[in-house]
Amino acid sequence: MKIDLYFSQFQGDTKRQRHELVYEKKMNTSTATLCAGWGCPALETFVRYTRRELSYVEEPPYHDLRKMFSDELEKEGAVYLGLFDWQEPPRQVVYSSSESSYTESPVPSASEDHPPDEAQDEQM
Repeated sequence: MKIDLYFSQFQGDTKRQRHELVYEKKMNTSTATLCAGWGCPALETFVRYTRRELSYVEEPPYHDLRKMFSDELEKEGAVYLGLFDWQEPPRQVVYSSSESSYTESPVPSASEDHPPDEAQDEQM
Protein backbone atom coordinates (compact mmCIF):
# COMPACT_ATOMS: atom_id res chain seq x y z
CA MET A 1 0.00 0.00 0.00
CA LYS A 2 1.47 3.31 -1.05
CA ILE A 3 0.34 6.54 0.56
CA ASP A 4 0.96 9.87 -1.16
CA LEU A 5 1.61 12.67 1.24
CA TYR A 6 0.63 16.22 0.37
CA PHE A 7 4.21 17.44 0.24
CA SER A 8 5.34 14.63 -2.07
CA GLN A 9 3.94 16.68 -4.95
CA PHE A 10 6.81 19.16 -4.65
CA GLN A 11 9.65 18.30 -6.98
CA GLY A 12 13.09 19.85 -7.16
CA ASP A 13 16.28 19.03 -8.99
CA THR A 14 17.94 18.19 -5.67
CA LYS A 15 16.76 17.03 -2.29
CA ARG A 16 17.69 20.44 -0.89
CA GLN A 17 15.54 22.26 -3.47
CA ARG A 18 12.62 19.98 -2.70
CA HIS A 19 13.00 20.68 1.04
CA GLU A 20 13.10 24.41 0.32
CA LEU A 21 9.85 24.19 -1.68
CA VAL A 22 8.16 22.29 1.14
CA TYR A 23 9.48 24.80 3.69
CA GLU A 24 8.18 27.75 1.67
CA LYS A 25 4.73 26.16 1.35
CA LYS A 26 4.57 25.42 5.06
CA MET A 27 5.68 28.92 6.03
CA ASN A 28 3.27 30.57 3.59
CA THR A 29 0.26 28.59 4.82
CA SER A 30 -1.61 30.72 7.34
CA THR A 31 -2.26 29.54 10.86
CA ALA A 32 -6.00 30.04 10.28
CA THR A 33 -5.84 27.69 7.26
CA LEU A 34 -3.92 25.05 9.22
CA CYS A 35 -6.42 25.14 12.09
CA ALA A 36 -9.62 25.58 10.06
CA GLY A 37 -12.37 23.18 11.01
CA TRP A 38 -11.01 22.17 14.40
CA GLY A 39 -13.12 24.63 16.40
CA CYS A 40 -10.43 25.07 19.03
CA PRO A 41 -9.12 28.62 19.54
CA ALA A 42 -6.35 27.26 21.78
CA LEU A 43 -5.00 25.20 18.87
CA GLU A 44 -4.65 28.27 16.66
CA THR A 45 -2.95 30.19 19.48
CA PHE A 46 -0.55 27.27 20.05
CA VAL A 47 0.33 26.89 16.35
CA ARG A 48 0.81 30.63 15.88
CA TYR A 49 3.07 30.80 18.96
CA THR A 50 5.19 27.78 18.08
CA ARG A 51 5.53 28.72 14.39
CA ARG A 52 6.21 32.42 14.66
CA GLU A 53 7.17 33.50 18.16
CA LEU A 54 9.12 30.61 19.68
CA SER A 55 12.74 30.43 18.61
CA TYR A 56 14.35 27.07 17.92
CA VAL A 57 16.54 27.15 21.05
CA GLU A 58 13.96 28.73 23.37
CA GLU A 59 12.28 26.46 25.92
CA PRO A 60 8.49 26.60 25.60
CA PRO A 61 6.40 27.59 28.62
CA TYR A 62 5.06 24.05 29.00
CA HIS A 63 2.90 24.82 32.03
CA ASP A 64 1.16 27.75 30.30
CA LEU A 65 0.59 25.77 27.10
CA ARG A 66 -0.87 22.79 28.99
CA LYS A 67 -3.10 25.14 30.99
CA MET A 68 -4.34 26.79 27.80
CA PHE A 69 -5.49 23.40 26.46
CA SER A 70 -6.91 22.18 29.78
CA ASP A 71 -8.91 25.43 30.08
CA GLU A 72 -10.25 24.82 26.57
CA LEU A 73 -11.27 21.27 27.53
CA GLU A 74 -12.98 22.50 30.67
CA LYS A 75 -14.82 25.21 28.73
CA GLU A 76 -16.14 22.51 26.38
CA GLY A 77 -17.24 20.37 29.33
CA ALA A 78 -14.70 17.62 28.62
CA VAL A 79 -12.76 15.77 31.29
CA TYR A 80 -9.06 15.10 30.72
CA LEU A 81 -8.21 11.53 31.69
CA GLY A 82 -4.58 11.63 30.60
CA LEU A 83 -5.20 8.91 28.02
CA PHE A 84 -4.70 8.58 24.30
CA ASP A 85 -7.72 7.79 22.12
CA TRP A 86 -6.69 4.15 21.78
CA GLN A 87 -6.28 3.54 25.52
CA GLU A 88 -9.03 2.20 27.77
CA PRO A 89 -9.83 4.24 30.87
CA PRO A 90 -8.93 2.50 34.13
CA ARG A 91 -11.82 0.48 35.54
CA GLN A 92 -12.73 -0.65 39.02
CA VAL A 93 -14.76 -3.63 40.18
CA VAL A 94 -17.28 -2.83 42.90
CA TYR A 95 -19.05 -5.45 45.00
CA SER A 96 -22.62 -4.71 46.06
CA SER A 97 -23.53 -6.68 49.18
CA SER A 98 -27.22 -5.83 48.81
CA GLU A 99 -27.31 -7.34 45.32
CA SER A 100 -24.53 -9.91 45.89
CA SER A 101 -22.94 -8.93 42.58
CA TYR A 102 -19.94 -7.27 41.09
CA THR A 103 -20.12 -4.35 38.66
CA GLU A 104 -17.37 -2.80 36.62
CA SER A 105 -17.20 0.97 36.18
CA PRO A 106 -14.67 3.65 35.23
CA VAL A 107 -12.41 4.80 38.03
CA PRO A 108 -13.64 8.23 39.15
CA SER A 109 -11.30 11.16 38.66
CA ALA A 110 -9.41 12.28 41.75
CA SER A 111 -9.70 15.90 40.65
CA GLU A 112 -10.95 18.35 43.26
CA ASP A 113 -12.42 20.47 40.46
CA HIS A 114 -14.84 17.70 39.51
CA PRO A 115 -16.65 16.26 42.55
CA PRO A 116 -18.09 12.74 42.11
CA ASP A 117 -21.60 12.47 40.70
CA GLU A 118 -24.38 12.02 43.24
CA ALA A 119 -25.50 8.94 41.32
CA GLN A 120 -22.13 7.34 42.06
CA ASP A 121 -22.50 8.13 45.77
CA GLU A 122 -25.89 6.44 45.84
CA GLN A 123 -24.46 3.26 44.31
CA MET A 124 -21.87 2.85 47.05
